[in-house]
Amino acid sequence: PAEPEPEKEEDLSQLSPAEREKREKQIEAKKCKEKGNELYKAKKFDEALAAYDEAIALDPTNMTFVNNKAAVYFTSKKYDECIEACLKAVEVGKANMAPFEDRAKAYTRCAKAYQKMGNLAKAIEMCKESLLENYDKPTERMMKNMELEKKKADAAAYHNDDKAEEIGRSHV
Repeated sequence: PAEPEPEKEEDLSQLSPAEREKREKQIEAKKCKEKGNELYKAKKFDEALAAYDEAIALDPTNMTFVNNKAAVYFTSKKYDECIEACLKAVEVGKANMAPFEDRAKAYTRCAKAYQKMGNLAKAIEMCKESLLENYDKPTERMMKNMELEKKKADAAAYHNDDKAEEIGRSHV
């Protein structure tokens, strides 16, 4: 197989000093992200988070860095932090015209975190948000499965006398 071409040094000489500085920070931020990805693969989660934070500090307009932090939190079973990071990533993405696919990915990860926490209603809501950003068959399938799961759980809860009584009272 052909060797990948070495990344060409970008010619920044035509840019204004402000544009050049911004571009240099973006390049440096991407390097921090790559370092974070390597640390994540090595299961060095705290170091990966630090690398992603460094990337965010250099380029706060790139939602990918925040979404990568969310992935670390998800893998570490820190679901509250994961959800928070996903929603922050979407916010950054919307403010900076990030691709719809990237925003959808953050919502889908958020849905998975809610699912792990047993909050199917919120998980389904996040799937719907994801699908509004970008249609994705696996996300749609995941949502349909969650809706079935929720229907069964709701039915089981209704048949449980204590729950049924509770549900009955809440509808008075």
